[in-house]
Amino acid sequence: MESLESLHSRISIPRLTEPAPAEEALKNIYKSALRAADHGMLKPWRFLVIKGSSLERLGHLFVKAALSDDPDMAQKKQDNIRRKPLRAPLIIITISSAEEHPKIPVFEQNLSAAAAT
Repeated sequence: MESLESLHSRISIPRLTEPAPAEEALKNIYKSALRAADHGMLKPWRFLVIKGSSLERLGHLFVKAALSDDPDMAQKKQDNIRRKPLRAPLIIITISSAEEHPKIPVFEQNLSAAAAT
């Protein structure tokens, strides 16, 4: 019942503060993710942890990508985009690493990566 209560009361928090999850908590997060549906046991995902000054670099990459779509983007909007990764002390990115497989289509592997998130 605790699991259902957690799901039913879940809310999104727009800004997280220090401290970031401790290493032991991160290990539990990864351990849970490894239980994601994956009938081929391919584990078609990788995790990338972004923290510290890398959060600022990620913000600059976000702006660069946004400017490729909208070269005339207002500076205020660029600043807002640049600050987005700074709303948390740590970001875990799930990367799908799907590969061609004779029995398991790439789309199923991508769904497994999504389930691990």
